[in-house]
Amino acid sequence: VGVIGEPHPRLHVRMRQRIEQLQPERREPHRSLVRMQLGLVLKGGSWYLAGLVDGSVRSYRVARVLDCTALETPFTRPADFDLAAYWHASIERLEAELHPNEATVRLSPLGLKLFDALAHPYVKARMRLADNTDADGWHVATMPVGKTVWHAATELLRLGAEAEVIAPDELREKMTEFTSAMAARYVEAPLRRAVTSAKAR
Repeated sequence: VGVIGEPHPRLHVRMRQRIEQLQPERREPHRSLVRMQLGLVLKGGSWYLAGLVDGSVRSYRVARVLDCTALETPFTRPADFDLAAYWHASIERLEAELHPNEATVRLSPLGLKLFDALAHPYVKARMRLADNTDADGWHVATMPVGKTVWHAATELLRLGAEAEVIAPDELREKMTEFTSAMAARYVEAPLRRAVTSAKAR
């Protein structure tokens, strides 16, 4: 994440975002007025604008800005506003919302390395690892996981056979469901390849 630049003292930004409703015909454009542009942040190749709207600081993707106008009357930027601190706190809140649950997982030595390479920084920072290993040299870890069992399972599947979910039970069951379906598909794969090859001839 790169936090850059001071805001233009007279930048007035008008933005429009769509509010997604369950029924497509109920979607309506929503207009927001950024009265004080407080700074820009670059994250993942996208620029975000932090600005004051109705007394609270909000973030908007710059690609969604429709237009902007520099007004004659300047605004006074709050002296105590820290763009970097605001952005990090905002990301922290978002990640906490995306990972509200916990799972207990056994990790092999290779699984630990994969976890370190593949896990989200928020999850890595909050993973708690037991001091001792079991007879197989595996560690037991407690870590944040996604909102739903489906999301949690897809996050842990990237560790392959080097991880085993111990708890909660519903997550272990979902992992069993996913891995059983994958195993069955690969068992059937030679037959499908043989049929495909025969048709190609």
